[in-house]
Amino acid sequence: MKYAIIALAALFVSNLSAQQFTQTIRGRVTESETRQPIGGAKLELISLAEATPVFTDSLGNFEFTAVQVGRHMLSISAEGYSPTTISDIILNSAKEVVLNIELTAKVVSIAEARIKAGKNDPAKTNNDLVTVSGRQFTIDQTNRYAGSLGDPSRMAS
Repeated sequence: MKYAIIALAALFVSNLSAQQFTQTIRGRVTESETRQPIGGAKLELISLAEATPVFTDSLGNFEFTAVQVGRHMLSISAEGYSPTTISDIILNSAKEVVLNIELTAKVVSIAEARIKAGKNDPAKTNNDLVTVSGRQFTIDQTNRYAGSLGDPSRMAS
C-alpha cells in the first residue's frame, strides 16, 4: 500500500507544472539628435525564438505583451538609422519595463556629384512652351537698346 501511494503521488507531481510568469515590455523609439519619433522601426526579442517582431507606430511607440520573465536582449533597426542592440533587460513579474530608445542616423558616403550647365543662348527662350514674351531682359540690355533710356517697359514696347 505504501508503494502504491508513492507511485500515485509521483504520477500527480509529474503532471503539475509551475505557472509561467509574464510581463510587458513597452517604450518609444526616437531619433537621438532631434528627439523626433521614428515610425516603422523593427524591434525583435533575440532571447526568445518564438517572439514575433514588433514595429513602432507613427509616434514611435511599441509594446511586447506576455513576455516570459527573465533576462532578454532586444534588437532595434530602422531604415536610415544604425541598428542598435540592448542586452540584459531584466524583466520581472512585479513591474513592466519601459524603454526610451534613441537611434542615431546612419552616415552614407556617396560618390562625387557633378553639375553641368549648358551655355545660355540669350536669343532663345528659357521655356519651350512659351510663344510670346518668353525672354528676360538684363540691366545691360536695357542700356544698350536705343530709345529705352534704361526703362524696361520702353524696351519691351
